Amino acid sequence: MKLNIFGSRGSIARSHKDLIRYGGNTSCVEVETDSTRVVLDMGSGAYDLGQKLVKLGAGALKDQHVLLSHCHWDHIQGFPFFAPLFVPGSEWNIYAPGGFSSSLKDKLSSQMSHDFFPLTIEQLNAEINYHDLKEGQLDLGEDIRVTTQYINHTVLTLGYRLECKKTGASMAYITDHEMYNHALAHGYQRSPDGSKSPDDRHADFFAGVDVLIHDTQYVASEYAKTEGYGHSTVEYVVDMAMAVGVRKLALFHHDPQRTDDQVDEILAMARARVAKAGGTLEVIAAADFSTIEIAPRPERLQALVTCNKSSSWTEATKPNILPEKPTASSSSSALTTFVEGSMHQVVISHSQLDLFQDLESDGLAVNHIPKGRPFLQSFRHAKPALIVVRCQDATDDYVFKNCQRLRQCYGNWGKEVPYIVVVANQECLDHLRPKGERAGVTDWVVEPFSPAYIRTRIRMGIARNPCKWKPPIKPCNERARLNALQSLQILDSKNTEERFDRITKMCATVFGVPLVFVSLVDENRQWFKSAQWLCPMPPGPTPSETPREVSFCGHTILQKDLLVIPDATQDDRFADNPFVADGLKVRFYAGCPLALPNVHDGGDATYNIGTLCIIDMRPRDLDDGQQNLLRDFGEMIKNEIMTHTLSMASSSATSHKVRRASSIKPVEASAVATVPHSQHPARST
Repeated sequence: MKLNIFGSRGSIARSHKDLIRYGGNTSCVEVETDSTRVVLDMGSGAYDLGQKLVKLGAGALKDQHVLLSHCHWDHIQGFPFFAPLFVPGSEWNIYAPGGFSSSLKDKLSSQMSHDFFPLTIEQLNAEINYHDLKEGQLDLGEDIRVTTQYINHTVLTLGYRLECKKTGASMAYITDHEMYNHALAHGYQRSPDGSKSPDDRHADFFAGVDVLIHDTQYVASEYAKTEGYGHSTVEYVVDMAMAVGVRKLALFHHDPQRTDDQVDEILAMARARVAKAGGTLEVIAAADFSTIEIAPRPERLQALVTCNKSSSWTEATKPNILPEKPTASSSSSALTTFVEGSMHQVVISHSQLDLFQDLESDGLAVNHIPKGRPFLQSFRHAKPALIVVRCQDATDDYVFKNCQRLRQCYGNWGKEVPYIVVVANQECLDHLRPKGERAGVTDWVVEPFSPAYIRTRIRMGIARNPCKWKPPIKPCNERARLNALQSLQILDSKNTEERFDRITKMCATVFGVPLVFVSLVDENRQWFKSAQWLCPMPPGPTPSETPREVSFCGHTILQKDLLVIPDATQDDRFADNPFVADGLKVRFYAGCPLALPNVHDGGDATYNIGTLCIIDMRPRDLDDGQQNLLRDFGEMIKNEIMTHTLSMASSSATSHKVRRASSIKPVEASAVATVPHSQHPARST
């Protein structure tokens, strides 16, 4: 694994004669393995990285990845100047912490609006997919496993741990993080009582990595003036890295006022601190255009495999993503339940309500419970996304008794809802933490705090709340897939054609299901070419399409064969989907991807343009014979789509291309009749 640093400065890019050796570019690091490239942040250093990569050509820039820690300007200001984004045919996946009121694409678009930049984000020529992340794990490329964890900044921010599955090499990237316990600015120590504080959890996140790139913008003597800015001290980070067995620490996010000589002094102080403690940690100061090589660690490979098998994160190979933006029409969000329209409800039991008013700008509805009002009775009808309670003093057992009863008596919601306790000072927290952990307290906040700080901690708490709905990601060949779909001239065509309806009716009968669809997956929706609705429907017109983010079929087109979900309530991708949790109460789903060519280019490549799917409101499964039947019906649908496209051809030349592209062998409908009576799905499940 190789780390190429293109920007190591914090807050603002600078050019000065005293900033030559360490540089003035803001955050940008390129991580390279033999087969995968990941870019960490896109500060001004991204300009120089882009100039390097653009020389490789579009062919070498397929399936590329960018991990943004957050969207403060010093971490994204290089995005509009990143040359590969203007290269047609290059493919980029960009990931960042998911927000509430705006998507990642919205945030990046804002700095490219007409008032600030000559080009809009829509004018970028590369194929770009935007992913809103939360805590979890995902695999990038062929060999990089990424683990994400929230860190403590003034906005929702993620730290990243990257491990190479082929060599065992590892690194962590932590920028813009402030001590949870501000007293630790002068040096880190683990909690003496054995409980795990938020700072301990932070340290454990990068335990044992080969290289730790960590925010060290300040030193302890400066912290009294910079408290609350969202950055770490050198003393805190050095002690923490030693405590958890980091091999090499790179001091990062240098303050823009630091000269090269001052960075040298801080580096010498950090090394002296290690020597005094008798540690073996190697400390360097990150510098623009420097490279860190990480040797293979074969002894780590087995640990990586074991970690994957026992991981609490589901589907380690898929990004743990949030939808681009909540929709008011949905009854559930990817973060928690919608309580008031499209707003998340936060219950506050705290006298200083003005500290929480900024939450409403994030689409959060604040419900204040005044002192003296029965606390738990408030949750009989409304289930908030998060609860904040102030503990009056170290003898206040009422707060913890309520938390314990909430966990025991209010079902799954009561067990999972984040419960944050505000305490007066660090001494009070140290005294109450063991009691709170036994009761089920999720997190702690120490007074005093700013509105920006509590806003971020609440957003972090809501985003950590377990969510069992993963909207489908878009494949890396999405643009080519959409071009193929458009070439077939079937999207938004007449949606009551007998030849398609005949097949979906047969599916409904053969499989004994109430819902059957021929679903074509467009950019932001799935549109039904044929639909059988054999179940009671909510009032209003029968829908001809649904948003892509709630579709099961959006997941099906990501794979080569059938997707079968025996019980959606037991699947973390779908359990909180509005079609499962509310509305139709979907339980069973099986979808067959429809792989068809782009009839305009005459090539052999095929693309999953949609699905044939069957749905039931009861859990069930398909045996091998039934799965083969669904595949056969899928072939029949593909054949009808190609026949439709032939009939729409406007010239003999186009018709000739379509005939060459169509190599699908028709499936005889009579094959369905060969299913023995005893194997009829409606009777065998």
